[in-house]
Amino acid sequence: MAGTQEDLAREARARDELPDFLSAASENELSDSNICIRCKTPAKKRHARELWRRAARMAREQLFATDPLQHVELGEPEHVVRRRWIHNRWVEDIAEIRMSKTPFAEGSLRVCYHAKKMSSRCT
Repeated sequence: MAGTQEDLAREARARDELPDFLSAASENELSDSNICIRCKTPAKKRHARELWRRAARMAREQLFATDPLQHVELGEPEHVVRRRWIHNRWVEDIAEIRMSKTPFAEGSLRVCYHAKKMSSRCT
């Protein structure tokens, strides 16, 4: 009976505390049945949550990171046709970019300019 009460107490503590999905699971947190002892969820589901949270954190950090082209003087925004290869076919749409006025590299058959695609979600 004591073992049963101990198991019930452990389950109650696991329900009450919020697991930290951003920390890597140590080997002793996973039992033989591939269930996380700490949060009582399948290890694959826990790993998927951890990956999504890490991806969201990285996206948030990149969103508020400094602009890598801040040293470049970009011209006025202009609309261009953007062509992309998606699902085995070419897709065309209109994008708004800002391009530098001076090239940063030149070759025999090429001239390279800094360009930045402006987000369609920002105002």
